[in-house]
Amino acid sequence: MTKATAAHAQLTEAEVEHRLQTAEGISAVAGHYLDDAGRDLVRRSIRGDITPEEVADLAYARITAVRD
Repeated sequence: MTKATAAHAQLTEAEVEHRLQTAEGISAVAGHYLDDAGRDLVRRSIRGDITPEEVADLAYARITAVRD
C-alpha cells in the first residue's frame, strides 16, 4: 500500500468526511450508491492510504466476489 502524501496527511477527519460526502453526492446523481465497504475504500483513498488504482482493484475484486 502507498503512504499518505504530505497533502493527505494534513487532512482532518472532518475534511475527509466532507470529501466523502461530496463523492457520495456526485455518485448518487449518477445513480450509484456506496455501501459501508465502499465508503471505507473512498476514505482510505482520500487519506492517501491507497491509490485510486488500488481502490479500483479492491472494488472490482469485491464486486466480482459478490457476483460469484
